[in-house]
Amino acid sequence: MSYSNVTDPNIECISVSPLAGDDHKYHLHSSPELNMKRLLADGFPDIYQICKVFRDNEYSSRHQPEFTIIEWYRKNYDLTKIMNETVEFIEMIIKTSRTISDPNFLSYHEIFSQTLGVNPLSTTTKKLAKIANENLNLSTSLNMDRDQWLDLLMVNCIAPKIPSDRLTIIYHYPASQAALAKICQKNDKVADRFEVFFGSLELANGYAELTNFKEQQRRFKSDQLTRKSRGLTSKTPDTQYAAAMKSGLPECSGVAVGLDRLMMIDLKASNINSTQHFPLENPSN
Repeated sequence: MSYSNVTDPNIECISVSPLAGDDHKYHLHSSPELNMKRLLADGFPDIYQICKVFRDNEYSSRHQPEFTIIEWYRKNYDLTKIMNETVEFIEMIIKTSRTISDPNFLSYHEIFSQTLGVNPLSTTTKKLAKIANENLNLSTSLNMDRDQWLDLLMVNCIAPKIPSDRLTIIYHYPASQAALAKICQKNDKVADRFEVFFGSLELANGYAELTNFKEQQRRFKSDQLTRKSRGLTSKTPDTQYAAAMKSGLPECSGVAVGLDRLMMIDLKASNINSTQHFPLENPSN
């Protein structure tokens, strides 16, 4: 007897209460990152997880609110090692359906310089806005901060020009976009963070992980202020994660790879819905 692997959605169109009479709100996770780091801090060896993750209001040909990732962590891996391992993993899957050229490694600075002729680490916010308006013909004035302008340029001006015959690895993102990555020891203007693209399709996001507890707490507070300034809901601090980090996270690197998007490449599909048995419909349509 032969079997086919299937997966059911975790998001349902009905509301349920986990416990009778429990008024506490529960949430679907957007990433397993924090809990996996708690395991590392507790002494676990190299670990990986394949799981569903959830992002609200993400509907497009490349986005679904519910999707599947594989995330893993390697102790004593630096940025170079985790980038190379990620490329090896992705190529192993992609090469089953197509021939691709050797991967291209470019720093964030290099790809902005080559594509737009600008240094993303030093150019003023005003200049970034001017470049965006010139390239995208924006009809309205957008009140955005520096990183939002950089993201806009990356998504709309740079990513569409990334070759689709190979993997492109962009590394050393600005320190302001470090998230939970270490700041590079050789250049404190950049973070040990990377992303992997196949053409304009982002496949992976990884870090050499930040292990300094005090710096993590500072970043969490800064993130709350940023979310407030952008009109976003503040996040409730994860006290269990904070306690684990305070006890000590070992030197490690981690990465998350979107499996649905890898399937898009394997199937030569233009829409992520083709990779899911039960894609959610955009309620606004």
